[in-house]
Amino acid sequence: MQRKKIFISSVQSEFSDERNRLCNYIRQDALLGKFFEPFLFEESPAIDLSAQQTYLSEVKNCDIYLALLGQYYGFEDKRGISPTEREFDEATVQHKYRICFIKTLPNNSLYVPKQQAFIRKIEQVVVRKSFENYENLQSSVYASLVRYLEEKELLRLLPFDASHHPYATLDDIDSEKLAMFIRKAKDRRNSKLNEGMSLEQLLTHLDLFDYNGQITNAAILLFGKAPQRFFISSEVKCIQFYGNDIAHRDYTSNGSIQIMLFRNRLEIWNPGALPQGLSIEKLYQPHKSIPVNPLIAHPLFLSGDIEKAGTGTSDIVTKCLSMGLKKPQFIQDENFRVIIWRGSANDQANDQANDQANDQVGAQQLESEEYTSMSKRRQIQLTKLKNELEIETIVILEALKTTKMTKQELLQTINMASHTDTVKRYIQPLLEHKLIERSIKDKPTSPNQRYGITKLGLAFMELCKN
Repeated sequence: MQRKKIFISSVQSEFSDERNRLCNYIRQDALLGKFFEPFLFEESPAIDLSAQQTYLSEVKNCDIYLALLGQYYGFEDKRGISPTEREFDEATVQHKYRICFIKTLPNNSLYVPKQQAFIRKIEQVVVRKSFENYENLQSSVYASLVRYLEEKELLRLLPFDASHHPYATLDDIDSEKLAMFIRKAKDRRNSKLNEGMSLEQLLTHLDLFDYNGQITNAAILLFGKAPQRFFISSEVKCIQFYGNDIAHRDYTSNGSIQIMLFRNRLEIWNPGALPQGLSIEKLYQPHKSIPVNPLIAHPLFLSGDIEKAGTGTSDIVTKCLSMGLKKPQFIQDENFRVIIWRGSANDQANDQANDQANDQVGAQQLESEEYTSMSKRRQIQLTKLKNELEIETIVILEALKTTKMTKQELLQTINMASHTDTVKRYIQPLLEHKLIERSIKDKPTSPNQRYGITKLGLAFMELCKN
């Protein structure tokens, strides 16, 4: 399919940085780059045509006219009309799809008179959006272009955050959460948002609500009264074993974000994969910000809960090393995982030495069910086992504390498919160490087979938490 051409119109001197960044963003975004090709006049080769002929010709050939309007009107021709206004007029005559973004000015600043008149002219025929900074602009452009794809039926399955929920209404939005968000955005980002804005106005400003009265999934997750009523997996499970995920996670997955604290490490497990263009190697250095859910990321940025500079992972590395910790690990397999090591390098070396010293203690001692007066040596062995088991097996044990499950249900708790490799990797070790057991012991492959946690498994979990 031929990509839709976007003509970016503005006073070049006022929006030089925004124009280039926006153009690069559209080209590099995994979704937008497949459907759109932006055009900048300054990228045009030298040709035997006047500047006015060139840009008006490009407007005629484009599919979308995208205008950035600021404080200044720009250069005026002999008739007193700027290139930006001429481009807008041409787009109107050619019946182009027009989207316009007007920059909010600082206090005590005014648009020049001709620009005020031009803005009023636009507002009479086009629904325009305002923006305060580039991050705000990028989020709004993303939402507008996704809406274009939806209207033209070029994209039947929208990104999760931009999709509209068929049953959610404004009654499902928590006004207190919105009020708290506005206070944080004003305090941390000097935002122009006003607590006197209605729910519709605020959500529309954040591109989370459209003119047909539909609410996006992002709005429900950020400001919903009960997000889990609509998305059962929208949770972060935190488990402590003694001894900025929300904007990036894959909400189409049934898995939850898992945060697990072990004696020697913190592990964070996030459903989904790295965005296109990012690799594990790039995470160890500053890189461009590519949030999987930009409509969720932007409000989190406004409230000061995340940054958009692409420095999050490299900051983690720098801070860990500055505190004398091992370099953290980033792992991409079925899901994305982060391991942050605890304690100093010497502490970690001592832990490893202790583990090796206990290797000769027989694993069979773990089979005893006398837990009330558990020996120190048995505690050491259980602790050693905890460090050997993968995080996913711990999650399975946590799930089994309240109910018995089938093999498929167990693997669903860790967002894994049921096949031989995953059973061998995550369920078999728990059976071998007698931490879980089958309900039908003499028929392992019975269709009615269920798995439950043993007394040893419960003791193991208690030891981990204590």
